Amino acid sequence: MLDPRRTLAVLCGAQSWPHLAHFEPAAAFSNSATALRSYLGDADGAGLPDENVLWLFDEPNAVAHYERIAAFLTARLAALDAPQGADTLVLFAYIGHGTFFGPAKEYCLLVTDTRAPIEADTSLRLSTLAGLLRACAPRSSRLLLLDCCFAGVAATYFYQSGGPREIASAKAAEIVRATPGDRGVAILCAASAVDGARLADPSTVTLFHRELLAVLAAGDPETPGALSPRRVCDLVYAALLASGAEHPPRPEVHVPDQSGGDLGNAAIFPNRAAPRSADERGPAGGGPDVDGRAGGGTGDGGAGGGGGDPTSRTGPLAREAFLNRVTMLLRMRQGTSFHVVPDIPLRLSDVVRGHHAMADDERLLAVLDLSFFRRGKLSAAFTDRGFRYRASRHHSSALNLPYDVFPRCTFGPGFVERGTPSGQRWKVDAVTVTTPTRTAVLDFPNMPSGTVPAMRQLLKDIADLVAEHQGATGDQR
Repeated sequence: MLDPRRTLAVLCGAQSWPHLAHFEPAAAFSNSATALRSYLGDADGAGLPDENVLWLFDEPNAVAHYERIAAFLTARLAALDAPQGADTLVLFAYIGHGTFFGPAKEYCLLVTDTRAPIEADTSLRLSTLAGLLRACAPRSSRLLLLDCCFAGVAATYFYQSGGPREIASAKAAEIVRATPGDRGVAILCAASAVDGARLADPSTVTLFHRELLAVLAAGDPETPGALSPRRVCDLVYAALLASGAEHPPRPEVHVPDQSGGDLGNAAIFPNRAAPRSADERGPAGGGPDVDGRAGGGTGDGGAGGGGGDPTSRTGPLAREAFLNRVTMLLRMRQGTSFHVVPDIPLRLSDVVRGHHAMADDERLLAVLDLSFFRRGKLSAAFTDRGFRYRASRHHSSALNLPYDVFPRCTFGPGFVERGTPSGQRWKVDAVTVTTPTRTAVLDFPNMPSGTVPAMRQLLKDIADLVAEHQGATGDQR
């Protein structure tokens, strides 16, 4: 498994290309990159220290990218006393658009100021990037994660020799010959060399990252130990098929340089669902039950609701694992206009806690943007106990939905009527929630177009997550 102290990550990409009219901007790119960054730095994710992550997303100037990557790798490898990257893993991630430029149709990764008529010169060239990474860390393992169209073609720029396309830079080729001890290169691609990558929704995340982050957060109970890039790839594709996405692009893993072994099969990513030995599991019972009282308002647990915690009988570690998965899902769905921990403004947190009369020990995971709270007099939040909704402080329209009730609910379309004093009437999109005890219509006034359907899908996704977790932990109760 990767050693967080000896893993260096570089995150690149963009969410808009103002100088290229035929490439549409999309917040999904930024949301995906932010969620990946959170996973890399999260103690329950990859656990990388801040100094081991270089964030270049939405940064302009391709040449400056090369310079900053080189300076970052050189400085960190020196600090780690890792000459030429020995015993380190370099992770390069790009989220955005990949395409072909120039008469030679060279594959390039776009940055935010890529422009005509010098598109290739103002983009990240794969040939240059391959040479740069090898020059800075020739004895490292190098894993690339490319979430962009035609990503599979990138492998041709990393072959050590004799591949379908030689490395373009003469300097890079010289470095390749001079360093036979390379530990290898693996590339995890969102799509093949002939397929385009896709967005789950322009306002949420990319299709690939939606499933990738879910796989990394959940782990794989059938794999002992850490997950390899190939296993992650297989799990992502299985999740894409199960999601109902129509003809999703198939992710691929390429290992163009195996001089130090097959990095595609190396155990790299932490596996949070790996089978544990009896010693690791500890005594039966898994710790004390967790109090899941909703803490104010009207609860919707129904008979046998269990207090809102789907892991109350599996111990605090399982409970935290579940909540981390919920938080990761919320980060991936930031198009729903929620602030997600740790980015919840303190003032907003205080207002929401008071609005719902929350208990002191109830943790906020995500809250609706304050601008909607002010304009619509509503508040919605996800906590460590469930989902809370209230139309106004003095209004009876409230829903406190514990997590363990989610799988027994349906989340469908709905509407509310609005009108003017003159008698003009119209209908506004809403979310209908049918619980075991009642039906509630959640009204989200003044929210941007498309966020109500996104909210509906978010609630469905959390219901699926709860059901999956309850099934996975059922044998341990």
